[in-house]
Amino acid sequence: MASYVASSPIHKIGTTTEFTTYSYVAVPSGYTFNLSDVSDSNAGRTEDTMMHKNMLGSCVHLGLEWSYITPAQAQEIMTAFAPEYFAVEFLDVRTGTYSSKYFYAGDKAATMTQTPMGIRYTLSFNIIQRTAQ
Repeated sequence: MASYVASSPIHKIGTTTEFTTYSYVAVPSGYTFNLSDVSDSNAGRTEDTMMHKNMLGSCVHLGLEWSYITPAQAQEIMTAFAPEYFAVEFLDVRTGTYSSKYFYAGDKAATMTQTPMGIRYTLSFNIIQRTAQ
């Protein structure tokens, strides 16, 4: 099992919003912080070419990647992000501190590579904030 690493952009993954049970995963090789605006259904351009954004909130989604990890590490990561919804304590680029939000995972890709050290995987997927704020 992975242990806590202070410099990791993902501190912990919880099965509840209170982190009563949680796990750690290996430090990601890639971490992309995305912030999307959420607009109401009437948003769009009108005939005068004016944009009406009608923003309701914003939503965090994180692009995560782990390169050349062992099969055991890949299984650990896939298990941690397997629930339908999960809490994550992550590095929030907006504040420079760690935040906790509830997420769900997008499609997960696992690429296997045969190396002199044995089988290694590269995993990548996005996690998306469940409720915009």
